Amino acid sequence: MTHAPAGTEETTAARGRRAAPTVLKFGGAGLRDGAAIRHAASLVASHPGPRLAVASALEGVTDLLLAAQDKVRGHDAQVLPTLEALRRRHLTALQHCAPGDDAATYAIESGLQRLERLLYGIAYTEERTERLHDLVQSFGERLAAPLLAAAVRAQGVPAVAIDAEHAGLRTLGPYGDARVDLEAVRREAGPVLRAMLDTGQVPVVTGYYGVDTAGNATLFGRGGSDFVAAVLAHAVEAQAVELWKDVAGFLTADPRLVPTARWLPELGYDEAAELALNGAKVLHARCVEPVQAAAIPIRVRSLAEPQREGTVIRDGVPDAPRGVRSLTHRAPVALVRIAGAAGTAEALAPVTASLQSSGVRVLAAALGGSGLALAVASGDEAAVRHAVATAPAAARTVEVRGQRSLLGIVGRGIPASGAAAKVLETLAHAGVPVEMVAFGASQVAVNAVVPAADAPAALRALHRAFLEGAA
Repeated sequence: MTHAPAGTEETTAARGRRAAPTVLKFGGAGLRDGAAIRHAASLVASHPGPRLAVASALEGVTDLLLAAQDKVRGHDAQVLPTLEALRRRHLTALQHCAPGDDAATYAIESGLQRLERLLYGIAYTEERTERLHDLVQSFGERLAAPLLAAAVRAQGVPAVAIDAEHAGLRTLGPYGDARVDLEAVRREAGPVLRAMLDTGQVPVVTGYYGVDTAGNATLFGRGGSDFVAAVLAHAVEAQAVELWKDVAGFLTADPRLVPTARWLPELGYDEAAELALNGAKVLHARCVEPVQAAAIPIRVRSLAEPQREGTVIRDGVPDAPRGVRSLTHRAPVALVRIAGAAGTAEALAPVTASLQSSGVRVLAAALGGSGLALAVASGDEAAVRHAVATAPAAARTVEVRGQRSLLGIVGRGIPASGAAAKVLETLAHAGVPVEMVAFGASQVAVNAVVPAADAPAALRALHRAFLEGAA
């Protein structure tokens, strides 16, 4: 893949004279085929001022690569059909959005050759390490970035695909859920990308993954391209991040469950982060961190309606309303009750430490006089039982209830507003049993656990109580 030369030192004055760029990110839905890629490229090409783009894998390719890693283990005959499907998908798209682009064709073929060696390695050894898993999964983005760059070039704007390795997108691991080394990215990626921007080029950077200090690809998790866009915005001191999606931003609830849900023109950073943590798929849960300290706004824009402003995420929203702004839910989750020790943080410290070391994903927690209640990700129930059983002084009982839904009621000032009492009253009136209530760490959310089957009725009742009729 084409990449820029190493960055050089620059003065603060030089940075101050440069127009701040915009980072535009496109997910799989915006890169599903040649027509979609051409549309995404038109948004990049027509954007005024300096800009860089972040490309996710084409729609469905991440899942295809994941399935391929299982299919080829011990079955080398499955390798070539997988590669041919990827070749056909990407080269067909290229013919529709940038026919005759030799640089993109070479980048795609080179990527597929490298992927072929990796898949044959899995087939012959019948092993798939975490390192190899992340490397294979990164090829969705490695194949997509040259496509988008070619489509931008086809519209008369110079663009260059650059992968995470050459961009300097440094991580600290672990595999599958990497943490970014923000200072290293600012130090390495910032000069590289600004040098490209200064020559009038549009860098098109791979999303979803970074590289650790040993040069290994490490994934940021599903939706991680949002996070990459935010990290790069921090590195280049961008004026804004634009996340181009198949929705026009955040709503007051999921419209599939609450037909009266309304579009939200603005949210605070903390509100958006809490909604993402509680299951809203509009935004990667860690996307807010890199931009908040630098006060870089995030705009969630609609691919289908590019004229709409979407939802703007920032602090200092004029006349920002207090109280509930939006509802979300996550399902299925499991409710875990741990009893048998005094319900104090000190008494339960060995349990919480064991849960953390076991990799249990705790989504919400409530501490009471009889013990600890947790909402955990579905699939972690066995790990919870093991963690509690192996914790020091493990004379405790564990009750696990699956098929639960975690509701998030999000907005500024919620802890002081009496929202928790109103949530309980509203759900009791609707006949929905509430099995746990907990406040979020950010002080802008209250969580409730209910049976998953009751979640739609619960959300509709809460929307009526808190949001319908509001300005």
